[in-house]
Amino acid sequence: MNKEEILKEIKKTEDHLATMKKMLEDCEYERWKPKKSEAYFYIASDGAIEQDWMTEEFSTDEARYNFYNCFRTKKQAEAEAEKILIRRQLEDIARRLNRGRKIDWGNGDRKYFISFKVTLIFFIPR
Repeated sequence: MNKEEILKEIKKTEDHLATMKKMLEDCEYERWKPKKSEAYFYIASDGAIEQDWMTEEFSTDEARYNFYNCFRTKKQAEAEAEKILIRRQLEDIARRLNRGRKIDWGNGDRKYFISFKVTLIFFIPR
């Protein structure tokens, strides 16, 4: 390899590394936190979706983040607000149906509950 080819390979490697760093920053498995002055959405106390900008001066922004009330998009905030509302409605229904009784899951009485099943599918490349 001559000097020009080596420099070309170094440039290609640097570009690849920059792409990988960007992918790491944008990794969907990590919790997103807005950078200073970056816009984010949150669920207000009345259930409305509001927009704000992250600052270092106001503890409210940090509190929203710490309470998992900080979303990249309005659509994400709306989906979370709907989940919260549905959960609270289901809890209210359960309280009324159980008439304040604590459920004994160990006895043989019939009980009803909501559950979900996660199915994992693995693809193994050959």
